[in-house]
Amino acid sequence: MPVVFDIHFQDHFANPSAHLRQSDYVVGCFKLRHLEMYGIDDAGYIMFGRIGREVFAVAFLLCTQSIRPPSDQDDMQSC
Repeated sequence: MPVVFDIHFQDHFANPSAHLRQSDYVVGCFKLRHLEMYGIDDAGYIMFGRIGREVFAVAFLLCTQSIRPPSDQDDMQSC
């Protein structure tokens, strides 16, 4: 058993695309089973109902707004 784990463990470091292919496969299978899924807010709805959709949507919005690159208007306001 340790030999099998060792080969699998080394494969992900030697060939990172193998890990990406595996995760793409899992995401693709999930997407085929849940055609109503479009974004992270839909995942929140499936797991927690309407409240989950709202919480996940707000969290996604806050996360994307906090890591966005500065725009030209931000530079103009600081002058």
